[in-house]
Amino acid sequence: MTNRLESLADRLVDDSAFLACPLHVYAQTRELDAAGLGSFLACTPEDLVRLRLCRTPREDAASFRKDLEHIAVRIRVDEDRLAEAVRCGQSILKMRPATGGAGTLWAARDADETGGDS
Repeated sequence: MTNRLESLADRLVDDSAFLACPLHVYAQTRELDAAGLGSFLACTPEDLVRLRLCRTPREDAASFRKDLEHIAVRIRVDEDRLAEAVRCGQSILKMRPATGGAGTLWAARDADETGGDS
C-alpha cells in the first residue's frame, strides 16, 4: 500500500495544492533526498509519504498556523520545521516564472530591432 501512496505523492510534486509540491522544492534546494527530508522533519518514511499527500495549508497567517498544527499532530512531524520547509518551498515557487519555461527571462526593448523608429 505504501508504494501506491508514494507513487501518488510523486505525481503531486507539481501540484501546489498538496504538500508534495513545496516539500519537493524545499528538498531540491537543500539537496535532500527523501530520507534527509524525513530526518529534517523528524518523521518516519511512512509519515513523510502521508504528509506529502496532505493539502497545502491556507495562505493567510492564522489559517496557515492552524492548518499546520493540525497536520503536525496528525502526521507526527516537527511543526516548526514543517512551517520552514513549506514557506521556503512556496516562496521559491512564487519566484519561478509563470510562463516561458524555467530560467527564461523576458526583456523589454527600447527600439525596434530593425533600427527603425516606432
